[in-house]
Amino acid sequence: MCGINKTESDNNELSVSVIGFELILSTPHGVDQETVNSLAKNKHCAISLTMGLSVHPLEQTIELAQKLRLASTIGQLNPQWITQSASVNSRPFFDKGLDGSGQVVAVADGGLDRDNCYFWDATSDTVGDSIFWSSWNRTQRKIVNYDNSFADKEEIYMGRGTYISGIIAGRKSSNGVDEETGYTDGIAPGSKLSFFDMEIDAAGIEDPGAGRLSYKGVYSSFCRDYDNLLSSTYSNVLFIVSAGNTGIGGIPSIIQNPSDCKNTFAVGATLSYGKYIRSREKGIEYLADYSSRGPTSNGRIKPNIVAPGHFILAPNADPIKFGVGARYVSGTSMSSPVVAASASIVRQYFEEGWCNTMSCCGTKGCGVTIKPSGSLLKAILINGAQPLTGGVQSIPGSFHDNNQGIGQLNLLNSLPLSEVNNVGLILINDRKIVNGAEHEYIINVDTSNGCTSDLRVTLAWYDAPGAVGCTHCVMNDLDLFIEDMHGSEMFYPNGLSYRNKKNTAERIRIAPSDGQQFRIVVQATKFSTKLQQYSLAILGCLANNFQTSPSYKSSAGFLSRTNTLSLHNPTHD
Repeated sequence: MCGINKTESDNNELSVSVIGFELILSTPHGVDQETVNSLAKNKHCAISLTMGLSVHPLEQTIELAQKLRLASTIGQLNPQWITQSASVNSRPFFDKGLDGSGQVVAVADGGLDRDNCYFWDATSDTVGDSIFWSSWNRTQRKIVNYDNSFADKEEIYMGRGTYISGIIAGRKSSNGVDEETGYTDGIAPGSKLSFFDMEIDAAGIEDPGAGRLSYKGVYSSFCRDYDNLLSSTYSNVLFIVSAGNTGIGGIPSIIQNPSDCKNTFAVGATLSYGKYIRSREKGIEYLADYSSRGPTSNGRIKPNIVAPGHFILAPNADPIKFGVGARYVSGTSMSSPVVAASASIVRQYFEEGWCNTMSCCGTKGCGVTIKPSGSLLKAILINGAQPLTGGVQSIPGSFHDNNQGIGQLNLLNSLPLSEVNNVGLILINDRKIVNGAEHEYIINVDTSNGCTSDLRVTLAWYDAPGAVGCTHCVMNDLDLFIEDMHGSEMFYPNGLSYRNKKNTAERIRIAPSDGQQFRIVVQATKFSTKLQQYSLAILGCLANNFQTSPSYKSSAGFLSRTNTLSLHNPTHD
């Protein structure tokens, strides 16, 4: 028999798979397929081996074997295309250069293994105790700031902060300088990270403020603090949190703080691509059985949306080994960084001028730079969400429910891309409205360019904090409704047949006909303060023959009662 120590041919390499070959070789432990393929790897050896085996009485079949390669539908590459298009291996945002470049995503979790090849920067000191960086350094390849002033200054084997950061922004570099495509690259591999270490020895993740976590959706002082900060100080921040992993059995109202807070953005988990019993996969249309469900105790829809979070390949923390490590991970702690990374792509879209002040033209530089508020990012992500068709729950999902929220993240349903989709988008970014006022938008549906999109309208705002233990927690109640101007039909948000008084994010989805005209109304129903800022996303087959009413001033903070919009749809050019 030919040996396996002969020089292997790099060119014209031949591999054979011999079914039944393991019956011929007599070893105490048997022979696996890898050994069989190794014996047959050299082309001269393989030819001789094939001839000899062809006349052996125990031989069943001899065939050419496929080389085992890492498929393009594994690891992080799955969530990339699932969230961008839900079409296998289609990444239209990457194709347009939208990969989170220029964005910094803040992460607060357990320690980050900075010498893993998906974060390593050879130009910085990432060893020893020099891991507290008091100032930002945007020239770093991945980690522009690392704050461990609160934590125990230790990295933990298989620590969660590493794989969460990798899911967001990981990008492989073998030498710490030059980047290359890796199988665990992040959802936004062009983005960078600011990391806050919250890990304290055996205590795990802790809140630096106090130990005030409460459960089962009760509005707590913890939520009050978050809602206060986001509505008053950090209105430009989208604060994304995992929904939790206590959903097995479909039990309602088990979502936890801070996921159930009004202004945080809670993310549940779906399964990933493929159907493998070993990993409990059923496909991308299924909710992960462990994903925590809503509603909150006071009736708000939670989670807000869902995203891939099951059996995802991500960088692994190994403090002993330098530069290596990956592992499969599952949970809503994986789906939330998927959404955070996607939000950085949306933010890049706005900052690079893909939109004008109120409408999007779908090409880089065709518009102006926009600094999106956190509520606009929330509205955009919710607006494009698609309902799951195979949810693991007792009752199949609709457009809105407390298992999946508004549905699964899909960027191609959220933003116009020239020559990719043919939708129009109107955006209102943190506009002010006074108590008792109405803002009205008139749009026409035009499908003459082949557009088949539904009309989707999402309203979002950062509400003032409520009282601890409140049952009616919305302080500044905004209502969204749509009227068919040539009929009598009224449309209300979140699958309801009446106005919504419990949520601070409301979406209406309509399947319109060509030529229909709709009146979209944002109404300030009842405020505890004088005014409220809100964001609005209107996406669909939008005509471009409207003009702004004379009373509307785009530079003003306040909108007049009636605003007719001038739209530009590049697909009509």
